[in-house]
Order: sequence, then structure tokens, then C-alpha cells
Amino acid sequence: MKRTIVALMALSSFGTFAKSANLTELQKSLNDMQPLSISDDRGIITVVLNEASITPDIYDNAILGVCSPAWMNSNNSAYLKSTKEVHILNKFSYSGYAFESPRTTCDEAGKLQPDESKVTILSKTRLYTNK
Repeated sequence: MKRTIVALMALSSFGTFAKSANLTELQKSLNDMQPLSISDDRGIITVVLNEASITPDIYDNAILGVCSPAWMNSNNSAYLKSTKEVHILNKFSYSGYAFESPRTTCDEAGKLQPDESKVTILSKTRLYTNK
């Protein structure tokens, strides 16, 4: 029984560490955009930017910030590994874009030329409205 409890505590702390490492890395890479908040809830990371609306250019810059840690540090295999989506939202946390399978998509896009990379990223992007 004690072994089970210790194992569960270890797994729980690892999950918390992975979440905080993702958030710390995103905070650094998106620092220039000055996000209002970055949160992680059950594998969905929400980035709230101080913008009334998220334009395609703002989204492109945000996704560059999301993918750049995966591209620059190939040793960081845990980065975004368990993340299902990244939501880039306006300052009202209401509308923006959802980026699906961020780690896999970033890895694929990093191997392509810039135009092809953008198509790969956009193929995993959809409009998002918070309900």
C-alpha cells in the first residue's frame, strides 16, 4: 500500500513539474508579446494576450513563440508532449485560435521550408470561441 501511495505521489509531482516547465518555457518565449496570462488545464494551454482581437499576424508571432523552444532545444523532449492544444486568445479570454497537437505539429513544421511550415501549422489551427 505504501509503495502505491509513493508511486502515485511521484507521478503526480512529475505531471506538475511538466506543466510548470511548459508554462515557464512559454513565458520566456512569449515574453516580447507580454501575455496577460498563461495557464494549463488538463493538457490545454491558454495564452491570453493584451489584444482586443487576435489577427493572423499576431497568431503567427505567438505560434512562433510556442514552437521555438521545440526547435531550438531538441533535448527538451518533454516540452508540450502531453499538451493537446494551445489556445491563443484575446484580452477578454473569449476569441482567438486553437493550435492542435502542438508538439507534433511544431516538430513537423521545423523540418520544412518556411512556406510549407506555415501551411503545416495552419492545417492544425482552427478558430476558437470560449463558451
